Amino acid sequence: MKHIQYSKMNIQTKMIRFYFMLFAFAISCVGVNAQSSMKEAVDMTEVFDLPYKRTKLGGTGFGCMIDNSKNLVPNKLYTNVQCTEYMLADDYDTMPTTYAKFRLPDAGHTLVALELGGNIDNLTDELILVDKNYNVTDALVAKVYAFPGTIVKQYYINEDGSIVVITLKPVSSASLSMLEFTQFAGQRIDETYKVVNGKFALVSTRKYKEKVYTYSQLSSKTYNLWDGNEQPVD
Repeated sequence: MKHIQYSKMNIQTKMIRFYFMLFAFAISCVGVNAQSSMKEAVDMTEVFDLPYKRTKLGGTGFGCMIDNSKNLVPNKLYTNVQCTEYMLADDYDTMPTTYAKFRLPDAGHTLVALELGGNIDNLTDELILVDKNYNVTDALVAKVYAFPGTIVKQYYINEDGSIVVITLKPVSSASLSMLEFTQFAGQRIDETYKVVNGKFALVSTRKYKEKVYTYSQLSSKTYNLWDGNEQPVD
């Protein structure tokens, strides 16, 4: 009987140690002023299976803030619908944070997804390719959105590792704030990329007929750009 009690206590002790280690691990990534090296961030980021869709408000896993003081990754936070105006993600509130990584057929590189601007209204996602020495070999703007969910660029990844980035391109060049527009006439453009020799290679483009997009539609929490009923041009 004493032996059984000792075993239970031993199990409880192990569980306490496990949760303590898990807590310490989390603090090392997301604690106050905690910024990880590229190696630490990539190693600690959660792996997702393919296919994968980065939904408007979901699709994220455990990740880490990256020390971007040496501009290892792009730091532009786009603020208008045309994605021609931006602010820099250069402080603690906007620093890049990884949220997913993927194993691609190109075994020499890891595809890592990160978000810029986590604590402000304007948000931009970048996809980066990282080689075995944790060097960033390429980057791709993959998602542009703003609180409470207004979105003009979004992506998904197919089972074969190809990446589709959907962009809404306004007909007018007059700048539209992501936070204040009412509606705009625009065209949906789907661009498909494959990873070739550590780079994002554009392999196909599909355009759709122009239509009017409204703020209420694009800011709906349940609307994703692949849900649109646009008609292809070709």
